[in-house]
Amino acid sequence: MFQDSDESDGAEQTETGKPRSLRARTIRLRAALLHTTPARLLLLGYLSYILLGWLLLSLPFPQDTAISAVDTLFIATSAASTTGLVSVDPGSSYTFFGELVILLLIQLGGLGYMTVGSFILMTAQDRMSKLRREATKNAFNLPENIRPKPVIRSVIRFTLICEAFGAAILFVFFRQQEVENPLWSAIFHSISAFCTAGFSLFSNSFQGFYAHPGITLTISALSILGAWAF
Repeated sequence: MFQDSDESDGAEQTETGKPRSLRARTIRLRAALLHTTPARLLLLGYLSYILLGWLLLSLPFPQDTAISAVDTLFIATSAASTTGLVSVDPGSSYTFFGELVILLLIQLGGLGYMTVGSFILMTAQDRMSKLRREATKNAFNLPENIRPKPVIRSVIRFTLICEAFGAAILFVFFRQQEVENPLWSAIFHSISAFCTAGFSLFSNSFQGFYAHPGITLTISALSILGAWAF
């Protein structure tokens, strides 16, 4: 009888011990994040979503052709840092899902993951933690007397408006030029141009449209607006 009671107590301790252990790890993680510097938080964030992009692009279904791990890491890093350097052709090497992952990395890299994360939190909670405020100020190089919340809202609003207008204009031109999947191509290249990422789904980039003033001027205007905004 006493033995059964001891065993049930042990089982109860084990069952309650797991959540306590998980809760303790969560508390320690939050404490470590609260004591880290904004610059270190930005660095960890960028490395984290580059790694996540690399892992997603390394899966079989985002690839149209076999791509090495090094090339996949290169593409993920280039997209997140918006450098525009590629070791494989994104348009012919990746499926729609792979292109979508690349585009999300470009958007996060252009806006900054801290900007996007802060905007989502503000939408849900209408408040920001002190560490997130400091990291956002660090990302935008804001003076101490400037509140980051209005800046983030303005940046997100301006970005979405420019990219939407750019995609609408490019869609008209791409459809006239009988580009394959004109809507997706317009969205992808509008975001890529605004974030000054330099990525293209066309194997020769925009060389085939060098004589089309509408397309070249739209891409140029988006790039200038994006460079000016950020």
